[in-house]
Amino acid sequence: CDEERVVEMQPMLAWSLDHSANLQAQVEVRPRGKGRGLGNVESCSVYSTVKRTGPVERFEDPGVLVHELAGRVEALASDRVIPEIVMPLRARFLI
Repeated sequence: CDEERVVEMQPMLAWSLDHSANLQAQVEVRPRGKGRGLGNVESCSVYSTVKRTGPVERFEDPGVLVHELAGRVEALASDRVIPEIVMPLRARFLI
């Protein structure tokens, strides 16, 4: 289509959380633009996603899977995303 064009592109990091690469994490940084009470500083959002790939062998208790993935994304946020991505970005752009 002649009207198609790229309107956004962000840095993204993805890695495997297990040996089989069936459990994966992704971190994406997206700018939010100016005008959110930060003066001339552009703010950003940092999205963390954890997913499991591959076939579903049993779907007896989806709550167990959700609980496992939620635990992994919480650990990812506290151990990697906040100290290694959010805090350096904050230090660079807000201080």
